[in-house]
Amino acid sequence: MSESSADQVASIPKTPESNPSSEAVLETIMTRRSIRKFKEAPVPDKLLEKVIECGLRAPSAKNSQPWRFHVVRDRETREKVAEFLLNNPDAREDGPIDPKTGKPNPNFTPTVVESANIVKSAPVAIFIENHSPVMGGRKGVIQSPHVDEAIFGLQFELMGIGASVENMLLAAHSQGLGGVFMGDIVLEEDNIKKLLQMQGDLVGVVALGYPDQKELWDKPLEKNRVVYH
Repeated sequence: MSESSADQVASIPKTPESNPSSEAVLETIMTRRSIRKFKEAPVPDKLLEKVIECGLRAPSAKNSQPWRFHVVRDRETREKVAEFLLNNPDAREDGPIDPKTGKPNPNFTPTVVESANIVKSAPVAIFIENHSPVMGGRKGVIQSPHVDEAIFGLQFELMGIGASVENMLLAAHSQGLGGVFMGDIVLEEDNIKKLLQMQGDLVGVVALGYPDQKELWDKPLEKNRVVYH
């Protein structure tokens, strides 16, 4: 083998099989579960900072980084959010809306009350704001004379936010923490935005803490959702 050929071979990236850290990454992804019960123990600053940094490092369309994280450790603030939700008259009936009827889809169980109690009990709640640097949020889409195109733009922003949320959940799990993302708290969006001085759309919240759940249940995989061409 010539010297130039050897240099080319040496420059080829290692395959996952030859990378010792790859198995740890895959194990973290495969074993992550949504955790809804937490111990009272506080989350150390170093672990929380690493979780947040991983969220900030997520990919986003045009590198627009549409997320803004409102990190709440204060118990009184979390209890206020829970109170907003529990006092909402629709809390026990609210669920994903069926676009054909405008009413909650009967195929999904309302979880607002559960989410309120999780926000109250979790040591850390990270509220996710879409500051929407490109589309101007849901209001910008509604007011746009080109709604179809604007919806695509908003979709890309939310995909980036979804990637940041997943990064945080995986970073939490890899450090012995547990977490869950909850979107139904937007039922009280106006009050939560005012409390946290949030300007953009409220997307949801990530609750974090040390898991108080021992079981690791199997996550059913619907492989018919994968189409190979």
